[in-house]
Amino acid sequence: METNTGNFNLYVGYEPWTKENGIEEENLHFRYKVIDIRTIDCQLLMESPILEENILAVLCQMENREETVREILYRISLLPESARADA
Repeated sequence: METNTGNFNLYVGYEPWTKENGIEEENLHFRYKVIDIRTIDCQLLMESPILEENILAVLCQMENREETVREILYRISLLPESARADA
């Protein structure tokens, strides 16, 4: 997976993102990147050792959502009890 440093907004919605990618005011010019969750390879998120990235995979378009959720729940069950509460 390509890694980029910096800030971006992750868009999760039914319709494609069509709004501006920044704020333009008289004394403020701010740009940001918007990534549509549907454009992310969910398998890459599931292959990550980072549980939060695994959980994001649920928001992607995938062939077998039920299997993905089961796998994530299994990974959570392997965590120490104190960490499971935060997951």
